[in-house]
Amino acid sequence: MSCNCAYYLSKTEVQCIKKKLNFYCDTCIDVKSQLSKIRELTDTVSILQNEITSLKEKLSPLTSNFDQTRNPFEGEDIIREVSERKHRKNNLVIFNLSELSNASREEQCAGDLETARKVFFGLGVTANILDSQRVGRFDPTIEDRKRPFKITLSDSNMIPDILRKAKERKKSEKFKVISISKDRTTFQVKLYKIIKEQLNTRLAVGESDLFIKYVRDIPRIVSGRNQEN
Repeated sequence: MSCNCAYYLSKTEVQCIKKKLNFYCDTCIDVKSQLSKIRELTDTVSILQNEITSLKEKLSPLTSNFDQTRNPFEGEDIIREVSERKHRKNNLVIFNLSELSNASREEQCAGDLETARKVFFGLGVTANILDSQRVGRFDPTIEDRKRPFKITLSDSNMIPDILRKAKERKKSEKFKVISISKDRTTFQVKLYKIIKEQLNTRLAVGESDLFIKYVRDIPRIVSGRNQEN
């Protein structure tokens, strides 16, 4: 029975009682209920949109810094980066080793190779060096040249042990000037510089006991207090 129809009632009677009757209709009631729920959902969506907008404004500075540290590579660039790291995995770079003065290229290579062997001997390591070369442009006008010295080892498994021992002996007189690191790609160097800038910014505003630590070969800013805990 539709709520729009009346039976056995005159028009006058209907008009008389219409003001006092509340018609019952499942369809009408259901529609009103759904409309009420829709209004509630609309209000909820509006509230959520406002909250999301507020969160975006608060997170904007953080996401900006995070985006700087994200890997910007895609597709072929990722493959190229992986290939480059694989190509460098057997390499080490030694810094602050003085170059020979007035030496030929052959004499310089031989002298550098002998110096590298002495460095490894001082670390208590016997390493098989396959290749070595100075990195960077040669400038004869500089008297005490100390271009980075890159060496290639036969076994990449030795590199973690060499780096660990070099770090342990860093405070000694012999190794306080020399530093040894992995042969990192351009992207890895760029990432380290970004992290270094972030560290300097945090230290400048009063934070302390912070330093950069490589976690799974990725530079991170960590707290010395966290290391103790």
